[in-house]
Amino acid sequence: MRTIRSGCDCYQVNDQGEISRDGVAPSGDWLLLGAVTRNNLGGITRHWTLADILRDPSAIPWQWKNSKQHTFIRDLDHGTIREWRRPTHDVR
Repeated sequence: MRTIRSGCDCYQVNDQGEISRDGVAPSGDWLLLGAVTRNNLGGITRHWTLADILRDPSAIPWQWKNSKQHTFIRDLDHGTIREWRRPTHDVR
């Protein structure tokens, strides 16, 4: 089980990639798909799978040295693929 920190909020991710809030069981409708690392012009330079994130999230460069987001989570929420842009986030 891993924790996503996004701003002041925390979410739990189980081994199947299901995301849930504290105290709420995962429904299967909200899934972590992976993440993408973007360069300073917004181009994708690396794709991270769910397995990569669950295995060793500390190996992923979540923020630049200036604390701006560098790698962005992608999720599937009720059939819609989204990319998290704000607030800053990471997985632990």
